[in-house]
Amino acid sequence: MDSMSKALDAWAQSQGITLHFIRPGKPTENAYAESFNGRVREECLNQHHFASLTEARTPRPRQLHPA
Repeated sequence: MDSMSKALDAWAQSQGITLHFIRPGKPTENAYAESFNGRVREECLNQHHFASLTEARTPRPRQLHPA
């Protein structure tokens, strides 16, 4: 478990929150997130050329939420 996972687990436990994880190979258990990821890929990442990975990771609110 990496440090971020440990921190999230500790925080959730301190707040009385039980974390439920998606089973490996079962993306349909989180269809909302998978749908969002697909939409971002189609509407933003597949339609734009990024010069670097850093540029692709930079939030682009106008691209994700057109006016």
